[in-house]
Amino acid sequence: LQKLYLVDGVHALTSHKIPTLEEALLVAKGKIWINLDKSYPIMDQCIALAKSTQTLDQIIFKGGKTRQEFERDWGIYANQIHFMPIVNLSKPNAKEQIVDYLTHGNPFGFEIIVPEGIVDYQTILKQIKQHKKAIWFNSLWDKQNAGHGDERAVVNNDVYNWYIDNLADYIQTDRPQVLIEYLRKRQLHQ
Repeated sequence: LQKLYLVDGVHALTSHKIPTLEEALLVAKGKIWINLDKSYPIMDQCIALAKSTQTLDQIIFKGGKTRQEFERDWGIYANQIHFMPIVNLSKPNAKEQIVDYLTHGNPFGFEIIVPEGIVDYQTILKQIKQHKKAIWFNSLWDKQNAGHGDERAVVNNDVYNWYIDNLADYIQTDRPQVLIEYLRKRQLHQ
């Protein structure tokens, strides 16, 4: 992969190459949260590399696992990593899964998926906050945030009001400049 060059938005070849995970961790060190998505099969290597670069405390591992599945699959890492269950509120027992984590686990927070048409989810969000756990929303696709996605925010960044109204601590976005402009307008970012 490192022999390949990246292309820009109009598919023109650039002089940029894909960094190694180690290079990316060192650039991000002390600056931002890092979401190591889809890293489950190589968890041992990721944790070892994060420890050697002293970035483990900045890394979030997320997954659609129940507490029991997390303990079975990743329990040996439970006290070393920031784990965030991904919970889709349209799924049966979604709220029960959150309560189980809050009662018997110690997640960093929750990535909450709110498909359009889901109602009466404010109570569970407030319960998460009462337990001092983070709420993470993904603004990349409308289907994950009741229709309040990044592409709509490009036209009107007040779309991000939905996230603030729903107690978001973290907003994953492909439009960081649009989100930063919104947050500054609301005096929520310096």
